Amino acid sequence: MILSRVIGHFRKQEWTAIFLDFVIVVAGILIAFQITEWNTARQDRAREISYLTRIRADLQGDIDGLAERQRYWADVAAAGRMATGYAETGALVDGSAWKTVRSFFWASNVWFYSPNDTAFSEMSGAGDVTLIRSEKLRIALSNYYSNSAKIVRAVVYTAIPAYRQAVRGATPIAVASYIVNECHSHGPVNQRMLDCPAPVSEAEAAKILEVYLAHPLLVDGLRFWITNLDQLAQSVEPDTAAATALAAAIDSELAK
Repeated sequence: MILSRVIGHFRKQEWTAIFLDFVIVVAGILIAFQITEWNTARQDRAREISYLTRIRADLQGDIDGLAERQRYWADVAAAGRMATGYAETGALVDGSAWKTVRSFFWASNVWFYSPNDTAFSEMSGAGDVTLIRSEKLRIALSNYYSNSAKIVRAVVYTAIPAYRQAVRGATPIAVASYIVNECHSHGPVNQRMLDCPAPVSEAEAAKILEVYLAHPLLVDGLRFWITNLDQLAQSVEPDTAAATALAAAIDSELAK
């Protein structure tokens, strides 16, 4: 339609009309490009919001998970201190040989931690990190989820103490199984050490304590593990602060 009009104007040498047709064509092309650009920008923003919303949820999981582990590790350390108290002074936990055995065993508990990087890994794998408009936020997220950060956290949060093998190896299998199944609540986001009745007599529990104290490395290993637990508790603070700061930055970005 436009082409036939232009040809007609050329034949009649209607230069003003030709110029107007040219302007109409160019304007149409520019408008089409602009509409496409707007649509692309809107789609990119929608994808950015989707990714950031999921990453924000992952970060909240990290914050909550660290808080739960900090509480749990404090409970484990407390059990360890009661056990070492018996080893050093002979004072039974609440006057009970069974509760003292249980404290020795509880002190060997571990609960690993690693950040949930599902959403960011998906975003990075798809090459969509540049969808995040804020360069500062992109850099902060990349640092938080970097391989080097993962390695450091793996070293700090997934250590298995030698004490764990020592005390569990010195505990009768029936007693160990009882403590694991009846004196502990296992959950993906929440773990608790539970009060539970004694499965053995006080005399039998006292014999288990004798085995513990006769082990050449058990008590020393427990002291070392308690020190590590204290360091774990300290490590939680900067990691929680980092996750909290990122969550706040994402909230700010989503509010724009």
